Amino acid sequence: MTDRIEIVSGVEGPCVVINSVRVAGPKPWGGGQTVASWAVDREELLRALPEHPDRQRERDEFNMTAPPGEVCLGWPDVIDEECEGGER
Repeated sequence: MTDRIEIVSGVEGPCVVINSVRVAGPKPWGGGQTVASWAVDREELLRALPEHPDRQRERDEFNMTAPPGEVCLGWPDVIDEECEGGER
């Protein structure tokens, strides 16, 4: 299924709209003007959310947390305890 992400410019500034719902930025009073628009696959859009299982795996792999015995934050050493982002 395809969804639509848009950047809409309003009098108070730009906002992000997904499927006609403003999700970030000021309300485009008077409708605003669409300055950019993209069709996106729904699975890809959902994958961007932190709750998606792929995102959890990516966070683990890309240094947000690492299970014991795995490398964290790109350090070459193997660690013995859980490592959280910015800690090591």
